[in-house]
Amino acid sequence: MNKQPNLLLQSIERMKTRIDMIRTESRHISNRIEALSDKRHALQKEKKRLKDRIVEIKTSHLDT
Repeated sequence: MNKQPNLLLQSIERMKTRIDMIRTESRHISNRIEALSDKRHALQKEKKRLKDRIVEIKTSHLDT
């Protein structure tokens, strides 16, 4: 009878540990998503800059 409460406490502790691990992993994933989103925006900005430069070059080439 004494072992039942002890097993329950151990089980609860394992679950709490797992919850902490999930929180940590979730935080890491959120940080990674944010970093990738920032990188995506930077790439989109660079792509737009290059496209604008192409238009500029084509326009100036037609003027000559």
